Amino acid sequence: MPEDKVVNELKANGDIEGLIEALGQNEDKDVRSSAAVALGKIGDTRAVEPLIAALGDQNEVVRRGGAMALGKISDRWQIPPAVEPLIVALGDEDKWVRRWAAVALGEIGDTRAVEPLIVALGDEDRVTGDGIGDVKDVRHYAADALDRLGWSPEPGAAGAANRALMKAARPSKFGWLASVVLAAMVGVVAVALALLILRNVLDGWWYYAGLFWLVVQGSYSMLRRRARLKRALK
Repeated sequence: MPEDKVVNELKANGDIEGLIEALGQNEDKDVRSSAAVALGKIGDTRAVEPLIAALGDQNEVVRRGGAMALGKISDRWQIPPAVEPLIVALGDEDKWVRRWAAVALGEIGDTRAVEPLIVALGDEDRVTGDGIGDVKDVRHYAADALDRLGWSPEPGAAGAANRALMKAARPSKFGWLASVVLAAMVGVVAVALALLILRNVLDGWWYYAGLFWLVVQGSYSMLRRRARLKRALK
């Protein structure tokens, strides 16, 4: 029987012990990862300790599954023993493990995670999110977790944590540059269409008045984008 089919059958039967055995003993990393995800979806607390152990798996795909599953289980149950291992996972070499560890710590809601999550606000590695085209830095998941924990910087404070949070909330330089270029391209197309419409609709000096208005509006818009770009690149 194919390995994936075995995991699916164990999941369908609610065979927690079988899935735990597959998580810990199977030689195929994909089976171990699938077993971890299945255990998370089932949400049985018997899987907590094996999933914590999976955070130390030699394969990053399995570690990702373990962190994700612990976050799912914490939706239903309090699992304090997972906090410290997930904090360690925030420093994993794999960015996806760090992403899911941050999400799980936010779900668990234990304040021991606050300081490590503040540190994670400096993690700029990009990962895809849950929606199509949704791409975020790991730090954004850390910020979401801190929001869940009810943490916020003190107003007017000048500490490192506050600077890190401000940096995390600011778009990347590349993102700003790309948005400006895209906006300029869209603007050129819009102006061309507007000129075509004006040529067909307006006559005489009305056409030139409309053309003047387009030039003024376009120049003002580009100056505003340039100012924003300069602020973003500082």
